[in-house]
Amino acid sequence: MITIKNQRQFAKMAEAGKCVAAVHEAVVEAAEVGVQLKDLDELAGRVIRDHGCRPSFLGYQGFPAHTCMSPNEVVVHGIPGPYRLAEGDLLSIDAGAIYNGYHADAALTVPIGEVDEESARLIEITRQALWSGIDQTLAGNRVGDIGHAVETEAAPHGYGVVTDYVGHGHLCGADVQPGDGRDTDQTGWLDGGNRGRKEIRPFRTYRGADKRRAGGPHFKRLAHSPPVGVVLWVRPVLSRPF
Repeated sequence: MITIKNQRQFAKMAEAGKCVAAVHEAVVEAAEVGVQLKDLDELAGRVIRDHGCRPSFLGYQGFPAHTCMSPNEVVVHGIPGPYRLAEGDLLSIDAGAIYNGYHADAALTVPIGEVDEESARLIEITRQALWSGIDQTLAGNRVGDIGHAVETEAAPHGYGVVTDYVGHGHLCGADVQPGDGRDTDQTGWLDGGNRGRKEIRPFRTYRGADKRRAGGPHFKRLAHSPPVGVVLWVRPVLSRPF
């Protein structure tokens, strides 16, 4: 089920989104060589509380942190710990906040210090693919048009989707999490031959996540992680909902 939202609900989502943007700004500024991920996570927690919000991720299925931080080969939902950032790392920062019952989350990937040409190219192509997908969020289009646009932008450069790690459709903005019985379809990834069943309509919200990779499409879940922890032998670039 996809809910129709009013302007007051959108305004609450916007406040949550402003908080997420502030988290990104603070963490990106502090993410330097030698800094531990757990310290960046504590900073993110302070920013969330200072904005009158609560963290979306902390405590979800036992997740122990305010944010997900995924360096290098970790695709998504990495647990911030004692790892110290090194020159040339790529760091994906995923933050979520809840404001008066409405949720927003977004992720971005940033280079630490000087990165190699391949890493810089991966970030740039993924950014372009993201905006190609966003451009398809028009009334009358299908959800699959978003995935098709992303693939069309990325494939000529040799990049593909992490197909083993599918997405989920959920009530964007509402204070719910996947698996609570109110999810929409498990949409996963959609290629150019599948426009999807869901038509994009006004006054709804849609969540997308673009996880580009430069290696194989498979991942390995860490044995010590909660259900949301996965690791892959490729580098993440962007995972930004819109």
